[in-house]
Amino acid sequence: MSAFAAFETPPCTHLEIDEFLTDNFSVGSRYAISSGVIYHTPFNGLPSKGSGLWAFMVACLLFLPVSLLAQGVGAPDWTSSAPSSIRQPVQGVSASGFCRMLGYVRNQSEVFPGNSGKTTAVLVGDLYREPMFLTRLRITTEEGVQFGVDFMGNSLFKGPEVDPSALTLDLGLNTSMKIRKNWGKLTLRTGGVTWYRQSRLTVWGNQSFNRLSLFDRRPQTSVERRPWSRYSNYVEEGLVDMGLRYGSRAFQGIFLGMKDLPGKLLVKGVLGKSNFNRSMVEWLPNFASSWRVSKPIGDKLNVAYNTLTSRAVLDTMNGDARTYHLHTLETKMAWREHVVLLEGGWGRYRESLDTEWQQGEALFLDIRPTPRAKVPLSLRMYRIAPEFVNVTGNFLNSSVLEVFPNVAGIGTTVRAPFESPMVQLGTPVNNRQGLELHLQGAIKEWQINAGVGLASELTPTSGGVSYFHLVNGETLSRLNLFSQSWGPYNALNSVYRRTFEVVQLSDSLSSEATSFKKRFNTLEVQIKRKGTWKGRDWVATWLHRMNTVQRDWLEGFGQPMASLLRQQSTQLDLGLEFNPRCVGLLHLGFERVVGNGETFAGDLDAPSVANPLTNWLSGGSREVMTYSRNQTQSRIGAGLDVSLSDGVNLYLRHQWYAFRDPNFSLNALAGSETMVELKLTF
Repeated sequence: MSAFAAFETPPCTHLEIDEFLTDNFSVGSRYAISSGVIYHTPFNGLPSKGSGLWAFMVACLLFLPVSLLAQGVGAPDWTSSAPSSIRQPVQGVSASGFCRMLGYVRNQSEVFPGNSGKTTAVLVGDLYREPMFLTRLRITTEEGVQFGVDFMGNSLFKGPEVDPSALTLDLGLNTSMKIRKNWGKLTLRTGGVTWYRQSRLTVWGNQSFNRLSLFDRRPQTSVERRPWSRYSNYVEEGLVDMGLRYGSRAFQGIFLGMKDLPGKLLVKGVLGKSNFNRSMVEWLPNFASSWRVSKPIGDKLNVAYNTLTSRAVLDTMNGDARTYHLHTLETKMAWREHVVLLEGGWGRYRESLDTEWQQGEALFLDIRPTPRAKVPLSLRMYRIAPEFVNVTGNFLNSSVLEVFPNVAGIGTTVRAPFESPMVQLGTPVNNRQGLELHLQGAIKEWQINAGVGLASELTPTSGGVSYFHLVNGETLSRLNLFSQSWGPYNALNSVYRRTFEVVQLSDSLSSEATSFKKRFNTLEVQIKRKGTWKGRDWVATWLHRMNTVQRDWLEGFGQPMASLLRQQSTQLDLGLEFNPRCVGLLHLGFERVVGNGETFAGDLDAPSVANPLTNWLSGGSREVMTYSRNQTQSRIGAGLDVSLSDGVNLYLRHQWYAFRDPNFSLNALAGSETMVELKLTF
């Protein structure tokens, strides 16, 4: 039929229906009655209204069964007696997601003081505010409009609470919509937590060069029918699926994306709140706004403008706030066999409404080789002024303490170290300039990637030095979640899956802190190989890191006591595929942290040997003693990755760990921990 309409029927007597038809339908119309609705279409082949045949047809239509009437109107598809909808029909519906069941059992033979004598603990659920299940629903209409809903549920077990825990949507119920028009494609998203990234100096997540241990689990790692794929890909490509959070920042608000615009413009942005805009009272004006406009120029160049504004209320009376504004220009271009990214910008920062605005610059340069490059050498340089502050960006802020407000149920927590942190390669720090070189290649069957970095403070700082624990950092963080200044000497701080420690300098050094700049040296080397043994695939990875902080540029590579602090760690992984559905893994980790006489001394009078290995090899002739930090951490672990069926994997990890320091009597920790995770994807 060329036209089709529906009317609600008048009062239900046959006479009134006949009068309604007479007044509303023209001569020669075809109509039908179904569930109180009259359907009609113009038709010229029926008899005139005054004929006897017309009256006979009306009587038949009124008394025929509804199902026959519905079929008699000639609609394309009458499978229901419901009226026709004016909405566009659905073209497709899809759903995906995952569900995790996670538990830990810890048994400690040595505990930190203040542990209430507890040596055994049973933990259920994810402790790092990761979703325990996620469901994504997508609906697409015939016109290409896409609607989506993300339903994320957190763990039911959140530790001791006054009220019983309940299923919540702390992570949010997200909705999204995508519309494609002839002028471009529009994406809108809002709801709960969404992970967002933009540029290195505005919104980005610290991405190391995937130099990590395969023993550590990540909650959003993909579930493979053949678990061996994860290990094989890591050796060949150096990539591990770290999940949605990796390299991005959490926001809650309204997200807008536009692409395929005239002139090939791309626009994206968010207006809402980041982690550090969360307030004690929901209605307080805390917000963050970040936007990016980019445009490709030819096939090898892209330019972009980025901006970020943040305002975080510091008190419950809305009387004070921390504010910063950033503006950057970014270019990305292909140059011979390399890709060059350059971003520079200017920032304004004010700690409170009573302080003056501070202004500073930032510059970031990254040159990376393409796969066809003959020399696989990467170069990274950065310079970030202390006034260029960004607590949602890619770098750590050594000039500002990054603190969550004291939100009920969360508590006051610190995100990252701010006292002259020693960091891994790929992690810039403000009030610092640095240079990094990376090399990646292969020697026969061995895959090798290495990097070296030099950095220096721009302005001398007071306070101590901080560093991440590289071997047992995640294990320690589970002892006291998202907490600052804990442990026997109030030196430990727990953040997301990591633990960092603050080392205080001696009184004499603190008094002259403004007279010198701290220098930092970093070295990272990783060797990987895979092969076959008795018909079974195997992989082996070895990762070694060294970080130092000292007065001069190259003292860190000299005598062990020339550095204020020296940290070294070694981790070895060995994986073996028993069959296509089962992989076994062995792990060995060792870490040493040694401070010289200019750092805070321990509580024991007798010094200890700073380097037992060197002392043993030299027969005591090169004995070096220290009263300061002389930490040793170790971990031995074993694990299984088992594919139970398509989309269902079981992960087991068991480890023995220890943390000791002969100069700090209370730093004695030892125990074992078992993790069981069942993950289902659909």
